[in-house]
Amino acid sequence: MKEVCRDADPATLSPLNIRASSKRYIELIGGRDAVYAAAKVAADAGDHQWAAELVSHLVRVDPEDTEARLLKADALRTLGYGTPNSNWRNFYLTAARELDGTIDYSLGIQINAPDQIAAMPGSALLDSLRFRIDPEKAGTATATAGIHVSDTGEDIGLIIRNGVLEVSGVIPSDASFVLQVPKQAVAGMIFLDTLGVLQKALDGGAASFSAGGPEDAAAFFAYFEPHSDTHITLANR
Repeated sequence: MKEVCRDADPATLSPLNIRASSKRYIELIGGRDAVYAAAKVAADAGDHQWAAELVSHLVRVDPEDTEARLLKADALRTLGYGTPNSNWRNFYLTAARELDGTIDYSLGIQINAPDQIAAMPGSALLDSLRFRIDPEKAGTATATAGIHVSDTGEDIGLIIRNGVLEVSGVIPSDASFVLQVPKQAVAGMIFLDTLGVLQKALDGGAASFSAGGPEDAAAFFAYFEPHSDTHITLANR
């Protein structure tokens, strides 16, 4: 992967893991209480940006540090109220609500809602797998698969190479398996348990293989991380 030196300082080409770095900063400053005290002094003085930066080290190392979370939430909320940039304001205030526990996740858009899935072609569902590819497992692998969506007539090719998933409208000639499956089962494989849903579809006669078999499918899908319902957070990184 090509590295980019964004600030012209080579020291930032390959920085330490951000949590490891935060742990070292905390130790250097004098421990958790010293960092929190410095952040509180900054916040009380109206220096909310510095307060947020300081206390972020504590939240990264210990996401359950309630006192640190609330201090960071207050700093971000103040920054959000003071910015004229609507996008920044949204980031500040959303992160603040994550930190203090007041965010309502039920208001989020459900991309796996039935009406959303019904409107999406099978290729779009399968294309979402590219966000779940495991770079360590797939980095040097080459693998191919084919899926025929039986109720929509779509042919979909899946190709893994160089740690990237490519989705095409043609089933590869060298596909390790070719699966016939309805779109509802495809959606279940994406949003639920991939192999569990596939096995149920096979057992119920809704799915079948014209090439390869369950073992080949299991080997292919092992290159992807399982679906997770964990919310992506802004402030715990």
